[in-house]
Amino acid sequence: LASIELYPETIEVLEALGAAGFRIGIVSNLAAPYAEPLLRLLPFAPDAHAWSFEVGHLKPDPRIFWSMCEQLGVTASEALMVGDTITDDYEGALASGLHALHLNRRGRENHPQVAATIRTLAEVLPTLRANSDSLPTSQTGSVELS
Repeated sequence: LASIELYPETIEVLEALGAAGFRIGIVSNLAAPYAEPLLRLLPFAPDAHAWSFEVGHLKPDPRIFWSMCEQLGVTASEALMVGDTITDDYEGALASGLHALHLNRRGRENHPQVAATIRTLAEVLPTLRANSDSLPTSQTGSVELS
């Protein structure tokens, strides 16, 4: 449990997204003992969270993404999933009707199916602004992190 750490830019990015009017949710296949320690690392509580152990479904099952959208009060098309796995996070979100960004920190060659990739979380808000025609950009939008 002590091994849980946030990436260095996480708090700053979450605060910037919140200040921009986005609701923040966490969608995770995390095991139950890790949920509370993760939440304690954040300077504020996310607007919602969908833990697989509570929802009863693992990513990429659409029901875990839809649960998050329901909790946040947004439609799937108003939500953006940012995650580091192609199948569970990126493809799972897209198949569930959400927008998605693949977080590729190691800069590995992108999977041919991945259209939207970022290298750090610091790129989330600029990517939202640059793609305002296709990604959620208003206060009705939400950002879900895995």
